[in-house]
Amino acid sequence: ASDEDILVALTEMSKSKQIWYFIFLISFIYLLVAGPGYYLVTKFSKNHYNFYGFYLISTALFCLFFLIIGQYSANRTSQIHSLMIANLLPDKNIDITEWSSLGIASGGNFKISHSGDSHIYATCQDYSKVNGAATSGSEGKMLVDIPTNSSRSFLHRGNIPESTFGVSINSFLSNDMGLEVLSLEIDKHFPEQVEQVHFLFGSKLYELVQEGHRLEFRGTSRNLSSILGTNALLDPYNLAPTGTLPFSRPKVQTGVASLKPLFPILLQRALKLTSLDERRKLQYPENQGKLFVLSAIPDSLYPQSPVISRKEGLVLYCIEIPLTRQAD
Repeated sequence: ASDEDILVALTEMSKSKQIWYFIFLISFIYLLVAGPGYYLVTKFSKNHYNFYGFYLISTALFCLFFLIIGQYSANRTSQIHSLMIANLLPDKNIDITEWSSLGIASGGNFKISHSGDSHIYATCQDYSKVNGAATSGSEGKMLVDIPTNSSRSFLHRGNIPESTFGVSINSFLSNDMGLEVLSLEIDKHFPEQVEQVHFLFGSKLYELVQEGHRLEFRGTSRNLSSILGTNALLDPYNLAPTGTLPFSRPKVQTGVASLKPLFPILLQRALKLTSLDERRKLQYPENQGKLFVLSAIPDSLYPQSPVISRKEGLVLYCIEIPLTRQAD
């Protein structure tokens, strides 16, 4: 999946969903009223005031219908859908790679910026039909014109100072088949809204379960190549509305549940694997592992500006774990 593919999928989620079939039906009925309806009223009515009354009442009713349909089917709040990879650095900073789509109900010129320094912004497009400019560096930001009820997708890299969680080994035991025992101690800064926790050892990904202040391996594992072989972007039903009737509001998955199928893509990007051969041959050193924590994005990692009403996204925290001892 390319950067552009990821951003297109996020844009599909953040843009307004209109009930176009219903709007077209009401428009057709209005044409019938405005054409044959007005003609019949003028032909059979003996008082011209009846025509003006019918005209004003019908026009006001259809204006009200279109207003209600527009408010009901379109998202009237600013929202952002994001995917992030957060590499935890030894200096307590986080190296962020972010794909986001910012949907705006009321259009205008906006500044997209994050906390921290060393920011890089890009649209991953050769050109755009709206005005905008991206500045990279210590005061990196993105200035862009976002029309009403539309969205702007962007790629962001940055170094953000953030209090990260700590992990230490409590017990570890491996054999020729792979991981046998693993228990990791976590501190109070560990994310609260965790979706999945995995540990990469050798060529397998081991699922960990949080129990209090520990992450424990309970025997569930999968080959890394089998996970990386799936691509949710190739299945349009994962990201498209599920509603089929034109007279009902489109039903879409809300919250981070709609983004969870994209976990293999985040994992592939976190491991910097670009080909099938690299995925099949990946073998982590025996004295090292890597912890992956998939959770909801905290507010501190979202853009500081503009003001966003609704935020939905997943972040994949990545941290290297040296395996220096074994214990029963």
